[in-house]
Amino acid sequence: MSENGHEGDCRQHCLKSLIEVFLYIDGQLSEERSKEISLHLDHCDCCYGRVEFERMLQGYFKAKAGFEEAAPETAAKLDAILGNR
Repeated sequence: MSENGHEGDCRQHCLKSLIEVFLYIDGQLSEERSKEISLHLDHCDCCYGRVEFERMLQGYFKAKAGFEEAAPETAAKLDAILGNR
């Protein structure tokens, strides 16, 4: 284990995964790559948190642009973070 609690080459894998976050969230990766990232997210709290934040943020902006409705709690959290309240 490294100092961040991950095994092996996780830092390199995390960086590669974070580069692909938006493609993963939008379902634009191959099935194989999506499964690899899903497995990584099952074991990496840092990346999991990043992906969940990006999903929440993307939903918020889509809702603000009128594309789809964001959950009220998501909008409230992001409004607080962005200082809109």
